[in-house]
Amino acid sequence: MASPVEQATAFKNDGNKAFAAHDWPKAIELYTKAIELNEKEATFYTNRAQVRVPHVTCFAALKCLLRHLTSWVGCPADPCAQF
Repeated sequence: MASPVEQATAFKNDGNKAFAAHDWPKAIELYTKAIELNEKEATFYTNRAQVRVPHVTCFAALKCLLRHLTSWVGCPADPCAQF
């Protein structure tokens, strides 16, 4: 059986496929499942926010990005965090 981290990565990869297919609700659902299994992975938050920016309120996207920012504090391995 796959570890929670491996399962989360699989959900993220499926979310990427849903995103590419423009299935926005499915992408959000899959990224959220990934976050529930591995809340420390900042990429999951940024991917979900990327879906939300054009398709949900700006507030929801901002909330997701703020969660991302708080998740990588002390973890400079995320290239998105290197601004």
